[in-house]
Amino acid sequence: LPERTFLEKIFLLHEELHRPEEKRKVERYSRHLYDIYKISQTKFADSAINNNALYQTIVEHRFLFLKMGGVDYNLLQPQRVNFIPPGEVLSKWESDYKTMQEQMIHGDSPSIEELIGILKEMNNKINGLGWKMDVIFKK
Repeated sequence: LPERTFLEKIFLLHEELHRPEEKRKVERYSRHLYDIYKISQTKFADSAINNNALYQTIVEHRFLFLKMGGVDYNLLQPQRVNFIPPGEVLSKWESDYKTMQEQMIHGDSPSIEELIGILKEMNNKINGLGWKMDVIFKK
């Protein structure tokens, strides 16, 4: 299911970026940005973000079985999800992305600036969705 993969990668990056700073990982994580970018160019992206049952099921599963310490899973509401690396750590992500371009991504790929720009548009699209998950996650 490309829709599931798309959402899982978004949630993984959101979780990683919302962990305590000393626990955050970057190495080999930029490949998920690239994968989200690739799927965002297909019909599966819109299908995924508009399937609120799938969205909520995945978040609930991640909370129950894959929970990362220090992450508030209520921030995975569509209006609050954020999978874009912030400016202060972007240079680390850029370095990792260059490594991924050399080792894992074959053929043409966007620059990190283009990639982040397109992903910001997708993040904003998700933030603008008109529905919310009907669950509250206890810390």
